[in-house]
Amino acid sequence: REICGDRIVDEGEVCDDGNGNPVDGCDACQPTIWDVRMVVGGSVESRERLDVSLSQPPGIAVDAQGRVFIADAGSHRVLRSNDDGTLTVVAGQGTAGFSGDGQSAGGARLNSPSGLAVDDGGRLFIADTGNHRVRRVDLDGTITTVAGTGSAGFSGDGAPAVGAQVNAPRGVAVDGRGRLFIADSGNNRVRRVEVDGAISTIAGDGSGADPLFGAKACARALFGGDPLFGDVRPLSTQVAAPRAVAVDDLGQVFIAATGNGCVRRSNLDGTLSTVTKGPAPAGLALDSSGHLYVAIAGEHRIGQVLANGDNGALEFLAGTGSAGATGDGGPATSALLNAPEAIALDDDGNLLIADTGNDRVRRIAVADGVIETFAGSGRRGTAGDGGAATSALLADPNGVAVGVDGALFIADTANHRIRRVDNDGLISTVIGTGRAGNTGDGGSAALAELSLPSAVVVDQDGSLVIADTGNKRICRVRADDVVKTIGLGSAPRAVAVADDGAILFADAGANTVRRIAPDGTLSTLAGTGIAGFTGDGGAATSAQLRSPGGLVMHGGELFIADSGNNRVRRINAQGTISTVAGGGAALGDGGAATAANLNGPRGLVFDLDGRLLIADTGRNRIRLVTIGGTITTVATTNAAVGLAIAGDGSVFVADTGLDRVVRLGDSPSSAPVAGLFHPTGPGALATARLYAPIALATVDSARVMAVGAEGRALGVDLDRGVVEVVVGSPAGQTT
Repeated sequence: REICGDRIVDEGEVCDDGNGNPVDGCDACQPTIWDVRMVVGGSVESRERLDVSLSQPPGIAVDAQGRVFIADAGSHRVLRSNDDGTLTVVAGQGTAGFSGDGQSAGGARLNSPSGLAVDDGGRLFIADTGNHRVRRVDLDGTITTVAGTGSAGFSGDGAPAVGAQVNAPRGVAVDGRGRLFIADSGNNRVRRVEVDGAISTIAGDGSGADPLFGAKACARALFGGDPLFGDVRPLSTQVAAPRAVAVDDLGQVFIAATGNGCVRRSNLDGTLSTVTKGPAPAGLALDSSGHLYVAIAGEHRIGQVLANGDNGALEFLAGTGSAGATGDGGPATSALLNAPEAIALDDDGNLLIADTGNDRVRRIAVADGVIETFAGSGRRGTAGDGGAATSALLADPNGVAVGVDGALFIADTANHRIRRVDNDGLISTVIGTGRAGNTGDGGSAALAELSLPSAVVVDQDGSLVIADTGNKRICRVRADDVVKTIGLGSAPRAVAVADDGAILFADAGANTVRRIAPDGTLSTLAGTGIAGFTGDGGAATSAQLRSPGGLVMHGGELFIADSGNNRVRRINAQGTISTVAGGGAALGDGGAATAANLNGPRGLVFDLDGRLLIADTGRNRIRLVTIGGTITTVATTNAAVGLAIAGDGSVFVADTGLDRVVRLGDSPSSAPVAGLFHPTGPGALATARLYAPIALATVDSARVMAVGAEGRALGVDLDRGVVEVVVGSPAGQTT
């Protein structure tokens, strides 16, 4: 609580007149509108759109002003294009989670956002898939939930949508009357939210793909209707895993029934028809004339439904049917796409494509059919297997572990893979196909699918144990390379191995830490299941945790990164829990760890001297707690999540925000060991990377000197727009 009249202009105040801070009940002053603009460095809000690394964007929308909104699912953000060629974050702080309702969308947490829609009033709707909600960003930037409780399920029809359950919604659309349509993918339904907030189901009987026979084909009309186009009743028809929804001016609703391999239309007469077919249709768009465009993810193509075509034929406008990333500057029909999941049209009729598998947004000019990249550098990805790890591409690596032979294992989260860096520096994929899914249990690791794996450890017999977060499971890969599920959770984010061989995991979604005994028995070690902070000094099973995200065993005790409570806690051998770091108001370096402030800590590891290292993710730091309990900062990172230690004492960091893994200690700025590191310099200010700048001085109106913690002085020339090393090595460049 800030103090009114303390003669300090606090954040949120424009003055301090004794009644100036709205958060403490004062209301005389209007809140300050804080504007962050990038001067130098590459990790703040607005960047050139072709320099931004996107992570599997599955959603796109265009507003009346021609601004393009992009769902950057792997980075848990929504971006917006600006007239100056930059992209700005409009929602999401970049880490998965749920927070921020009623506050600024830029400070809120999203979880794998996908479908987007903008209504006639300019309000943005977001399918916050991993949070099982649909959220709205109003014109003042405030975000709220408009559908879903945050708990996956199906309930609430006929009642307010904010009290209803949805399940992994993927697509959204808004009609001219202001009604919201939701592709409720996990429930195999399409639902509608009226202007008064009431929700109902308008298509889908709730059934999904059969485990043996798969989803029903769209042509299969069991009770009446045309056997080809399948006119049937919407609520008694299977609509499997719908990913997109669109509404025309007549009120007809188009549905990408992805699991059925077709696009369906809810007609005004109350029937459901099949419009066209294709493998995994994922995105829909309608132009002003009512023409329907379809993103066929399974064929890597974009098509338009022919108005007078036979049997719902498609005219392909982009893609050849093969996956790839080529063709910019040429005809879109000759270009290669990779699993495009969303499309939109701007006011000029240009077609925008969320080229999801290529981590880009591409645009087809209506005038000549030429394709170009609109946004995304394309640098993040999966390339590099078989080559040097430092030249490979990673995407949001969250976890690292070191094997008994010294090999490094990486949870390449947004690539849905576990990768291995051998002692000779070569990288390979050991588990995962690169596409999110849950097939392959009991089979070969090379053919198995993972979904957003966030942690990996090596157990006592050398097997890999993985927190397969998106699939809500813990799985193990033994020496025979067979993947087997050994435990289920809600959102497992961290794993550890106990001295007796039991597997421990932090179940962030259930606010607990669980134990899988060697015989497979599942039990709870900490947490009541209710999010909160209580219990220090008592039994860990009676304490409250909030989204725990990291674990490490040391000296027979378990240490927990209680991420949502901004603390690290310890369970001793007697089962008593206590806080060992975090909970303070100030940064706290040089003081007691329990008086320091942490922000969403995740990774934990002990060094060879018994000191605790913490990935202070939200503060972009690695913190060290001495045996005596003093905390310091030992490195800066970009939203680092995972930590691991090798037998020689080397500490590896999953530097998540920069899509790389680094080794601490080789140099002040750390040495990359995996993930393509892009040095820049002399280079543009927007793409230069700095390391812990600690002092600034102006030379004149156009030149600034910056001293970095690595012992170099940088010259920032604002007129030329470059950064150069003027003192220190290597001269002439900065990394």
